[in-house]
Amino acid sequence: MSHSFKRSLQKEILHRSSIAAFISSLLLLIFLFGFSYFLQKQQLAKDTQQIAQHVHDMKQANYELLETMNKKMVPEFIEGKHTDRELFSLFYETKAQLKLSSDFVILDDTGELLFSTNRNHKETLLAPYYLNY
Repeated sequence: MSHSFKRSLQKEILHRSSIAAFISSLLLLIFLFGFSYFLQKQQLAKDTQQIAQHVHDMKQANYELLETMNKKMVPEFIEGKHTDRELFSLFYETKAQLKLSSDFVILDDTGELLFSTNRNHKETLLAPYYLNY
């Protein structure tokens, strides 16, 4: 009888400790996956905010570049009062101050290319029907 009691006690201890180990492992896994998900979600939100801010800053700097070019030289360049070299100079100086990497293009009313800082633009950049209403 003591032999069967010892066996049943061992089985009971093994059974209860197995259940406790399983529940502990399950809770630990849930905690680890939850913590990992939370960190990823937080990092994603932070990175998304940084990217959005960077794009906004670049957009503002490009608008500032465009305003500077339009106020200082573009209308007079179209009238023939300034050379390509002067326009290049103003563009690159302003671009360097704003720490941008961009191209500048001037098109006439028909969409023909008048000026470009990118030498790859040899012909019109827009389809002919783009400027038509």
